[in-house]
Amino acid sequence: MTSKENDDPQGQARMFISLDPPPVAREEAAAWGREVARTTQGLRPIPPGSIHLTLAFLGTRPLAEVDLLAEAIDHALREVGEIQGGAPLWLPKRRPRALALEVREASGRLEELRSGLVQRLGTLAGWQPERRGFLPHLTVGRAGRGFRPGRAGLPPTPSLGFLPEAITLYRSHLDSEGARYESLYTAPLR
Repeated sequence: MTSKENDDPQGQARMFISLDPPPVAREEAAAWGREVARTTQGLRPIPPGSIHLTLAFLGTRPLAEVDLLAEAIDHALREVGEIQGGAPLWLPKRRPRALALEVREASGRLEELRSGLVQRLGTLAGWQPERRGFLPHLTVGRAGRGFRPGRAGLPPTPSLGFLPEAITLYRSHLDSEGARYESLYTAPLR
C-alpha cells in the first residue's frame, strides 16, 4: 500500500495525537527495541523519531479538521510530571503485533491531560475513543500477523525518566516499510 492509497481522495487522512518524549528518551527506548529485535525473529524495531506516547487515535478524519484538532489540543494542554519507564509489554496480549515499554506518571496529570483531550475530541462528529482503557506506553517494535514472541526472557528495560516536550497531531502514512508520521500541529509543553 502506498501513502496515496492510505488517504481518501476527498482530503482525509489517518491521524492520532501523541505526547512526544525528548530525543534522548526516544533513542534509549529505540535502542532497547533494536536489542530485542536482534534476537526475536519477525520483530522490526521502530526508529527513534517515530517513538511516541499515543493519547488519542483518531482514525481517518478530514484534513479540514486540523484546526479543530489543534484547538482541542490547545484546550487540553497542561504540563505533566516526569514519565517513568516500566515493564515490557506485548500488545495486544492475545495475538501480539507490537513490543512496547509501559510508562507511568505518578502525579496523575497525564491522565488529566488525556481525559481533557478525549472530552474535547468527543465533540467531533463520528469520533469515539477506543473501547480499551488508556494504557500509556512507547511502542518500540512491530511484527506482522501470525507473530509469536519467543519464550526467552527479554533484556532489562531502560531506566527511562523524562519530561515530555510537546503534544503533536500526526498524520500516519502507511506503506510496505511500515508507518511514517507527519506532524500537522505541535504544541510545546514547556
